[in-house]
Amino acid sequence: MSGQALKQYLLRAGSRSSAPRPGPVPPVFERYTTQAQRAVRAAVEIASLLEHAEVSPLHFLLGCLHVPDSLAAAVLEAELAPSEMGTLGEAMERARMYGPNPAHQATGTFTDRARRIVAQDALSCAYRHDHSAISTGHLLLATLDAQDRTIQRIVGSGVMGSGSVHDRLARSLIRALPGEEQHSGRIDDGGVITFDLLIGSLTTWFRSQLPVGWAIRGSGRSGGFRLRVPNSRSEEDFAIDMSWIVTSDQPGRRRLLMVTQHVLSSLQTAVATATGAPWPAQGAADWLPEPHAEIAGDAVNPLLRLWYGSSDRPVLELIPPILVNMVLYERG
Repeated sequence: MSGQALKQYLLRAGSRSSAPRPGPVPPVFERYTTQAQRAVRAAVEIASLLEHAEVSPLHFLLGCLHVPDSLAAAVLEAELAPSEMGTLGEAMERARMYGPNPAHQATGTFTDRARRIVAQDALSCAYRHDHSAISTGHLLLATLDAQDRTIQRIVGSGVMGSGSVHDRLARSLIRALPGEEQHSGRIDDGGVITFDLLIGSLTTWFRSQLPVGWAIRGSGRSGGFRLRVPNSRSEEDFAIDMSWIVTSDQPGRRRLLMVTQHVLSSLQTAVATATGAPWPAQGAADWLPEPHAEIAGDAVNPLLRLWYGSSDRPVLELIPPILVNMVLYERG
């Protein structure tokens, strides 16, 4: 084995036991509007959903689209040609097709160019226009200047529109600045869900608990889980999506509880619908034990507890619970 190959092997092996840890946010982040901070947070989560090793300029574009009340999202919706999947759905599909290949683990770290966009280029854009706050408009302008090939595939000619869409988009952003985004100080930017690790952990648990013959496939790139019932001729019979939580403006822990409880409920509904019987089964024939998600444990090592039924006598519980620090990055 060559020295370079050995180095790559050791890096992969070491990453298996560690959660993604986005690097320190530069001080200029304090000047970002609430929507722009949410867009950067969304960018890190989208990189995890797409199973991309690092956060690149591409993810800032997608992050802006995941903040529906942002200036950048409004301009993108107006300037890009409509699609049956919608602007956001089309952009995510193009990112899957033309973006980086899936990685063993999403690290959550920024590429040098992405860090420069957040720490310097977006600020420079705001400074040139004499704007005190940095909005998603400034962030997207700096992102468009990155000359990212996948971004060109999404907003350039021949993909989501005709003509020189890239230049027209930049001009529209400049005309729309500064917009009406709010600058209310630092938000809960630390609540970044590491979807690839969370989905992997839940897939292992569900696979061991589903009725005999059921198949489950979970991945960040599919946004959640795909279920197949026994003897089915379809590739999938049920789908459970988790990506919708990225657009939420709730704090990180709240979003983690919302999305995991949604998954528990959706899985239960799928099995009960297909089998015509309650799942997990216990008690009366028509009784469905309620799904629950809770943050437990101490402040240093909080645990994500997931179960069905009562808290003291659960019908089914994830054992051991998931370490919150493994699936949620929280700024200290």
